[in-house]
Amino acid sequence: MRLEWLEDILAVHDTGSFAAAAEARFLTPSAFTRRVRSIEESLGCELFDRRKKPIVLHHHALENLESMRETASSLKQLKMQLSESDTSANQNVSIMCQHVLSALLAPEIIKLVNKEQVSKVRVKSGRRNDCLLSLFKKEVQFALTYEEVGEKPLFDPSACGQLFLGYETYIPVAKVESNPSLQQQIDGQSFLIINYPSSVYLGEVQQRHVFSNINPNIRLQKIAESGLVLAVAEFVKHGIGVGWLPKSLVAGELERGELINLEHILPKWRLNIKLTRFIGRKPPQAECFWQVIRNHFVVDNGRTY
Repeated sequence: MRLEWLEDILAVHDTGSFAAAAEARFLTPSAFTRRVRSIEESLGCELFDRRKKPIVLHHHALENLESMRETASSLKQLKMQLSESDTSANQNVSIMCQHVLSALLAPEIIKLVNKEQVSKVRVKSGRRNDCLLSLFKKEVQFALTYEEVGEKPLFDPSACGQLFLGYETYIPVAKVESNPSLQQQIDGQSFLIINYPSSVYLGEVQQRHVFSNINPNIRLQKIAESGLVLAVAEFVKHGIGVGWLPKSLVAGELERGELINLEHILPKWRLNIKLTRFIGRKPPQAECFWQVIRNHFVVDNGRTY
């Protein structure tokens, strides 16, 4: 039995619904529902009576509720002790970055920290929900993620600190060279697009800022889908269709004319870049890391990547 399974089960029991549990676990409702189904398939039994509202555990699961709570608590404490002892011994700082930020911004952070001789930094990469959940569970000390402008905070502001490191603009781009079909798409107002799935954060953002606001005269046809920005970039560079990519990622291709910016036709969106930590006593190396990042990045709120 994995700790994540226990936490998912307890979240449903404590909130009474899959939707509320998904929010507590920093997942989309569809992704969380799939996870619960996977847990039940692995265990070979149904855990929840879905006919009742609020959703309740079946009797055989309810009988083990306290054991699940005790086991989850013991596992979390053990993980924390192992992590803290490892961090203390190795003088490491741990940070989990959203996938694309691992490629775009994490190298600059590591270079800066090495220059300042602060400490070694362990970098993990994952989806936005995974980053925030790992921070919440104290598996890492910092999370580097995107955040929509005006987005409701996921954590209590009094319990965490955030640094605004700048913002990134996602623009619609397509290949120009040896791609006559692009002009046909522009003329016909009908575009083949590489889509971000709705189960990932960028898919949710794309839904709000593109599909919900598209000019009714423009038609979009999904030809490929990927949750990884770097994979979408490769689809675009091979001339498969239009994709929404970080402007900083394709700056060179735009300057050389290999890609064309279609933001005068199709919507774009902007995301803030935030470094988040929970407030509380921190090892000296973690506090030093925070101050170095604050001094280097948080000078001009107009900084972009």
